[in-house]
Amino acid sequence: MRLSMSRPRKRSNQVAKANHKLLESLQTLQREPFLKLFNELGKTDKRVGLVSLRAHLTRLARLFGTLGATTDDEHWSGCWSNIHMAAALQGVEIDTDIHGDAMWCGPASDFESAKSEVVGRFVAGRLTFEMVFHAYEILGQYLCKKTRSATCQEISRRLMADERRQPLSGLRCTAIEAIRHLPVAFDSATNDARRAIAKGSWIGLGAENIRQFRNALVHGKLQVPDPLD
Repeated sequence: MRLSMSRPRKRSNQVAKANHKLLESLQTLQREPFLKLFNELGKTDKRVGLVSLRAHLTRLARLFGTLGATTDDEHWSGCWSNIHMAAALQGVEIDTDIHGDAMWCGPASDFESAKSEVVGRFVAGRLTFEMVFHAYEILGQYLCKKTRSATCQEISRRLMADERRQPLSGLRCTAIEAIRHLPVAFDSATNDARRAIAKGSWIGLGAENIRQFRNALVHGKLQVPDPLD
């Protein structure tokens, strides 16, 4: 009786361990796009050291949380909510084979697995950007002293007006790198780009870069690339 009972128990333990390992693997796959997005340090020239995106978002969340707790202004709580959600993201699960067709073909299944990984990275970045951009819009509304949402152009001009009085360390290098890594060609002929260039405003160029990136994302100009072979 002891032998007959121990075998099922041993097999049950093996199944439990296998299920646990599978669950860990799935959780790792879901977190991987966020880990790469959040934990890699930004790169600029040697004069500027950037913290990881997650550390930066965590600090901003703490700042907006403190401002929201010590004032009655709802803008701070709105900024905190969006930044906190962006910093709290831990995983994303993507399966691009929504019709289940790839299961009948090995190469197709491999392609869909690779595509799901690429799309997962894209979605991780998009979710993070959109939440941070919402906070940017809320903060812009506060800076522009408007009762409705401020446009990106209004925010940019307000930031340029304050730039000389409140210069930001490392902004020039950060803006240059952001423009250099813009997935679409930066349009320097827009009104706000020309205005920023004429004023020598790096914060204006950075704000215009954000606007152009957001437009490319929202209007479909920026698409998920196919996985490399």
